[in-house]
Amino acid sequence: MLSESFILNKKYLENNFIIHNSEAIDKCRETGAIIAFIHYGSFFLIGPALIHHKRCKYTAIASLDNTKGSQRKFWESFHERFNKYYSHNLILRSSYPRKFISLLKSPYFIGVALDVHTKRKHRKIKKYRFQNKDIYLDDYVGTLSSKYSKPVIACTINYDSYYNTHRIFLSEPIDQNENVTLESINFINTKSTDHFQFFHDFLNLFSTISNFK
Repeated sequence: MLSESFILNKKYLENNFIIHNSEAIDKCRETGAIIAFIHYGSFFLIGPALIHHKRCKYTAIASLDNTKGSQRKFWESFHERFNKYYSHNLILRSSYPRKFISLLKSPYFIGVALDVHTKRKHRKIKKYRFQNKDIYLDDYVGTLSSKYSKPVIACTINYDSYYNTHRIFLSEPIDQNENVTLESINFINTKSTDHFQFFHDFLNLFSTISNFK
């Protein structure tokens, strides 16, 4: 994922991506949608691929809350480099609330990671099942969907090394309801089965509610 950010161009986007159920984007043209994903596969490439193939406006929420020192500088540099591939600069959870709200109310598609140790107030930590294990996630996607009446499209991206192809899987649009995160994680669970493609130790990092303290 990190190395691909240096070779990303229109030719690569055109030839190395397959989007399954791309019609989900078309169904949300008027409203936009929250693209719910986890840190799996080349997740940073989801946005550029959707912009290129579906001609939609896309950005994503990023967080640097759990980084510091050289690690924080690395991600700041990475975000800055990747901004040119998005329709709008990445938005940090801790900044630019007015702009973020404006985008949520617009027909933008906004990527939101489900697997983040958030530090926001009034968190709603809920238990889910993933690969036959209990995990705990902040229902941030559910909060955003409910507050701004934004549909959710669950998404994951798999790299097929044999064909040198990224496969993006999109769920059907999920209308606002109290189970949007549950429906999203259930969809992602069926498509994210290669343990080598997890960006971090997902199951252990989110195995207990105490990790959010």
